[in-house]
Amino acid sequence: MASLSVSAPSTNASLNGNTTISSLNLVQGWIHGPTGRGTLDIIQSCIVTIFLCSWSMLCLNVPIQGRRRWALLKLKAQWMLLTILWPELTLAVAVDQWESASQGVENFSGLGYSQWTIRHAFFADVGGFVLQAPDFPSFPIDGQQLAYLFEKGYIPYPHVDIDIIRDKNKADGFARAVMLIQISWFSLQCIGRAIQHLSLSTFELSTVASIFCAVNTLYFWYHKPLDVEIPIYLQTETRIADILVNAGNEASNPYSLTPLDFLVAPTSRTNVTAPWWAGLVIVFDGILFHINKGGRPIKSFANTRKAPSRNSSPATLCYRLFLGFGYLGIHFGGWNMYFPTSTEQTLWRIACLLFVGLIATYFVLFFIGTLLCRRIAKFMFNKEANTVLDAAMPFPRWTQVIALLPFYGSYSIARIYILVEGFIALRRLPLDAYTSVDWSYFIPHI
Repeated sequence: MASLSVSAPSTNASLNGNTTISSLNLVQGWIHGPTGRGTLDIIQSCIVTIFLCSWSMLCLNVPIQGRRRWALLKLKAQWMLLTILWPELTLAVAVDQWESASQGVENFSGLGYSQWTIRHAFFADVGGFVLQAPDFPSFPIDGQQLAYLFEKGYIPYPHVDIDIIRDKNKADGFARAVMLIQISWFSLQCIGRAIQHLSLSTFELSTVASIFCAVNTLYFWYHKPLDVEIPIYLQTETRIADILVNAGNEASNPYSLTPLDFLVAPTSRTNVTAPWWAGLVIVFDGILFHINKGGRPIKSFANTRKAPSRNSSPATLCYRLFLGFGYLGIHFGGWNMYFPTSTEQTLWRIACLLFVGLIATYFVLFFIGTLLCRRIAKFMFNKEANTVLDAAMPFPRWTQVIALLPFYGSYSIARIYILVEGFIALRRLPLDAYTSVDWSYFIPHI
């Protein structure tokens, strides 16, 4: 061992002022592990697991045609970094897009096409279909727009065999298998340590939280095609101008992304995620995500795009709560873990409480806003409003940023602290944190 100092508090010694651990040896410094695991083993295991969790399961939308390979890799690297810092955000995107694809399946099922699977719906929502009209530049269409065009007779039913979508899907089965093997082994290690009462580092605890998000993200994106580069082009003989005229007043407003923007269903009053995403875009103004820029109509969908949920069922809401509080609950597992200083432990606890407090505050404000949105919009702007977003959007952007920045800023700071603390806490750990799991303990002896 190098750069090592060991101290042995007496039995029932008080650590950090309020946590009592019996006969605990503390090790400070870098530990080599010729006979057990060392500091490098912990760091390597966590980093490899987090990297696989943040890269192998990413499924981005069809990119702009002609974009260079390095630009695509840069975009994926940005999303990988986002997933490392905020894996819960990527999970939220996956859940929303799964709901959107499920609605697409319902749309075609209602038209009598039960062979339209969720894999087809995902392919449409990632920008896999591009509409070509005689009077307008080509642009991508999502599953909801595709169903509308088919229902009105503007395009024939897109007979796309599921094997064609699988052929365009570049999902690396080997890479995902490696990820599943790594996270399974990492999880078994953590379970084994818990059973044998061996200490776990906060870095490993944060990695468990990333695994929780990655497994659920992979589930919701399981049918979403990966790295599709070439879309399928659909021809229509009807002019876009005629489609808009035939749609009536609902298509009279100027579009922001494509001429078929009018087909986006209005946000439901019970959609609790829509204000959250809108606030994120307002505060960060496209810094975190690929927000559509560069003219109209757009050439590709943003990677956060989804159709607004028609309604949030109680089951969906409960599962969202399970994901949110499950992710946060893992961090609460570090409440009584050993920290090098009492200040670090206090900050960890504050960060955990802040997560829960912000979520509770959000739901309270959403409930109040939903009840008062009509009155607020009428009083402030003399406008009608049906949702929180309808009432909030007329406010100047600077007032929106001032109102939202403390919420998103404090959440980001707490999340970054959790990550940084997990790494720096490795400088001083209980001695048994470097003891490997004794797997022979689990083998029955005769």
